Amino acid sequence: MVGSQGLLRGALAWEQSDRPPVLFTGGIWAGRLSGFSRDRLLDDASALAEAQWRVHELIGQDALLAYFDPLFIPEAYGCELRFLETGPLVAPIPLTRFADQAPSVGDGRLPVVLEAVACMAARAGGRIPVGTLVEGPFTTLSRIADAEVLLRLTITDAAAVDAALGRMTEMLLAFCRAAAEAGADFVFVADPVASATMISPAMFGRFALPALRELCAGLSIPVILHICGDTTPILADMAGSGAAALSLDQCMDLREARRRIDGRCALAGNLDPMTLLMGTPEEVVRETRRVMEAGGNRGFILMPGCGVPPGAPFQNVAAMVRAVREG
Repeated sequence: MVGSQGLLRGALAWEQSDRPPVLFTGGIWAGRLSGFSRDRLLDDASALAEAQWRVHELIGQDALLAYFDPLFIPEAYGCELRFLETGPLVAPIPLTRFADQAPSVGDGRLPVVLEAVACMAARAGGRIPVGTLVEGPFTTLSRIADAEVLLRLTITDAAAVDAALGRMTEMLLAFCRAAAEAGADFVFVADPVASATMISPAMFGRFALPALRELCAGLSIPVILHICGDTTPILADMAGSGAAALSLDQCMDLREARRRIDGRCALAGNLDPMTLLMGTPEEVVRETRRVMEAGGNRGFILMPGCGVPPGAPFQNVAAMVRAVREG
């Protein structure tokens, strides 16, 4: 029987398999399940790693992601982090201030995440893929400078946006390379502000895509790229980003996406997170099997269409993993 590491590598290489690998993002969900306090999960690498291992030992997903929230990069630039009931937020800073700052992989919480990667990779021993999660250059910059400000600048001062995206991509490359050195097998890159529901396909091609290409090309480990919403208008560009797999939103038609991509990269998705949050385990199993049928038996990773909602019942996430493993 092929193990988790082989399943993920095979899916990324477009190999046929008896079942897809199953993985999910949901750092806050896993953190709540672990019983560790939020402060420990933010500052203690051993707790962050242990939270992910506890989930794996309970339900057996095929990959582990070392992260709690995706905002540790903006925080390293000096953005204040706040936690609301709906999730974490950062307060933006002026783009002029961003231009003067260049945090290193030793700043903020970056060392915590990197140490968690190393702990998890050592414990996995090559049997289970270990990754981490960052937001893409365009989205990370929108967190730091405020999305509305950034989108206006794409029209009024495109050169400033280009320069800022270049610096941001360099920073993300430095972190992701450090994660690879720490033992990460892959990086999950979420770029929601680059969605076709946020910016036009032309703006995606002009600003977000070049930065993603540079990021993917500069790494020795594969990238799984997730962009929220209906990405049909930019699907071909996403496939040309250099990402090894595209993680699709639940609104996307997997069969149509497969036809359009035509083997250029793997696909991942796209079980509705609301089913995980509000459905029964039986409904989750039915939805998982439907998605597996649409995804096919090669070049496919079973995932939710977005992160696991923090309030999703444990039984539902376990049912998703069980349904994949049992077929």
